[in-house]
Amino acid sequence: MSQTLDPTTNTAGGRFVRVDGIDMYRISNVDTTPFFLMTVVSDSDHWMYVSTGGGLAAGRVGPERSLFPYETDDRLYRAGGITGPFTLLRVARDGADIVLWEPLTGKSDAQHRRRNLYKSQTGDTVMFEETRTDLGLTFRYQWSTSAEFGF
Repeated sequence: MSQTLDPTTNTAGGRFVRVDGIDMYRISNVDTTPFFLMTVVSDSDHWMYVSTGGGLAAGRVGPERSLFPYETDDRLYRAGGITGPFTLLRVARDGADIVLWEPLTGKSDAQHRRRNLYKSQTGDTVMFEETRTDLGLTFRYQWSTSAEFGF
């Protein structure tokens, strides 16, 4: 059974969707839920733990060969913006009005944002998404593994 999101309440809800040809489970308004930890599975020797807050630990084989440090879940919850990607967008609005937008950080205007989280049914891809309704823009990034290319 899937849940649908009531846009007037800003509460989290989940359902299966198809994104770029991949069947995924979407949690709408994920930022209204407490942080939780996910794994990204691999068919090779890669391992990754990702917090819904954006922090992650990843590597090959074991913790001693980590790309991002192996940490406990409570530290990964606080590591968003420290590990993983960082994006800063400078958006021109109405000619001269400039807005700085740091998607998927705590510095975004909560009143005008919608955050969704996607995970593939196979568990090998996790995608983060933030939409700024006042700017009419959506930003996404994803983590996945590949035996040939790594993360």
